[in-house]
Amino acid sequence: MQQKILTADGKKDWQRDDPTVNREFPYRNWLRTWGAFCVDVDSIMFTSDGNDIRPYALVDITMGDLFFEDIKEGYLNAIIGRYFGRDSQGKIQKKICELLHIRGYLLLFTNDMLGFWVYSFTDEKWKKFTKDAWRLNLERIKSLT
Repeated sequence: MQQKILTADGKKDWQRDDPTVNREFPYRNWLRTWGAFCVDVDSIMFTSDGNDIRPYALVDITMGDLFFEDIKEGYLNAIIGRYFGRDSQGKIQKKICELLHIRGYLLLFTNDMLGFWVYSFTDEKWKKFTKDAWRLNLERIKSLT
């Protein structure tokens, strides 16, 4: 058993032997044995005026296996087919957006981090963003809340 390691400011430090292991699978699989299920939400963006905390966007994140410039329409369509077709993940996250009255996105990034492909749940289409353009888009959406 590993000893708990803390950072200089007393927070838990990274200490997994294999960071690629999804530690949620045992719990998710147990839920499915009795007909329940859950979905992992990567990020819900919030804003605050000091008193009130409000959500303004759900951004689910997936990593591509190709370089950014090599991503083509067929690759993006396969992601959407899995996300909204084969898996229930997209449908559930769309429902979360409806309940919270926020916009939803699926963000595809690649190891080279040259930009993002972003799928809008509302527009139902992909759009290519630079990092700065995506930041500005999130700030614009935040300003609408």
